[in-house]
Amino acid sequence: MNIRKASLLPNLVLALLVGGFPLTLGAQELLAPVPSFELLGSVTPKVTWSGTVWDSNPASSWAFTAVLKPQFTDGPFFFVADTTWTLPLNATLASVAPTVAIPEAYARFALTDSLDITFGQKHYPLGVGQTLTVGDSINPVIGFFDQKTGFRGITADWSPVSWASVSAAASTESGFLNDWTGAGQLSLLAGGLQATASLVARDAKTLRPAAGVSYDLFGLIVTAEGAAEFLPQQVRPVGDWGSLTSTGVWASPTAWSSPAYSGSLGARYALSLGDFDLTVSAEALHAGESWTVDETNAWKEALNKASLANQVAVRGGLAALRASLPVRSQDNAFFRFNLGYAGEVSASGFAAVDLQDQSTLFQATLGTTLYDNLDLQFTGQAATGDSGDSWEFVSSERARFQGSFSTTYHF
Repeated sequence: MNIRKASLLPNLVLALLVGGFPLTLGAQELLAPVPSFELLGSVTPKVTWSGTVWDSNPASSWAFTAVLKPQFTDGPFFFVADTTWTLPLNATLASVAPTVAIPEAYARFALTDSLDITFGQKHYPLGVGQTLTVGDSINPVIGFFDQKTGFRGITADWSPVSWASVSAAASTESGFLNDWTGAGQLSLLAGGLQATASLVARDAKTLRPAAGVSYDLFGLIVTAEGAAEFLPQQVRPVGDWGSLTSTGVWASPTAWSSPAYSGSLGARYALSLGDFDLTVSAEALHAGESWTVDETNAWKEALNKASLANQVAVRGGLAALRASLPVRSQDNAFFRFNLGYAGEVSASGFAAVDLQDQSTLFQATLGTTLYDNLDLQFTGQAATGDSGDSWEFVSSERARFQGSFSTTYHF
């Protein structure tokens, strides 16, 4: 309920019931917003056990993480920060350099009931994709399990009517005039149908129009998206594969010469039966800027012929490429499920399948809430595939499997 629009009579009745408020109290004093501050967060100790190859001796590591989310509200002004403080520990509990990540930290101004402006670092949602949005090149890609990191800039959201909204974003990451990035989206609603049209542009680096639709068919939500990148910047494997040196192996296509076309098709279904809640989803993705089958096979063949030193160098080059590519191969499929019981026990699973080489990345999680604010969670990850496949490893150390146990206290 918007307290600004509430009638005066209910507030006066409430004042009479609790006492302590004179009947002469003015309406403006009753309706005046009260500034509020709230600190939400959690602390998590976590131990991880992993192996660098299937038959290696396992290695253990520990980490202590604190997530702090301060929030401040004063009328139309709202500020929130999402910060993650991590203290890594090795198997002997020796401390490694701590890290601080700030996925989001922004101020929001509600100028009117239908117009919001934000300043700071914020995730700017685009499209209707479930795992990866083919039209989204403004938000950093940070993995399948946590994609909340935003960009630094200004956003505006305007909803003049209930069935239509317009949003825009301008990144200040490198300044407005040099290396600027902008995005905009139009979203329309009609019953169970949502349609979006978006555009992301970056000075001499990105021009990506996209369109998507989502339809709710008796609880089954079907999504489809398409995008075209006219200024693809992703480097591709070229040159003398026989030598496989760390230089001269990667190159970018000439601007406007080779547009990259991407698309996705997905479905999601949610079901509730008594205390049980189940959600399952599947999505197929074609990423036009990623590697073709021939490019992947050429890289794998050269990698197998290279010396060990050169393998390390080229794998390092691939790691740098992975930082900007959401997926290495063009064709992938993603599957998810989540099963919950009474809000106390949950089980979830995720699989990313490379349809070109059939390698797969798995993650399974089992969690339980012992008390209102205390969670226990078991997580396992594994990867299958031959040397050189997309999902042959989970981490930068090429771990083929890893498991973790964590406890989280929420406050």
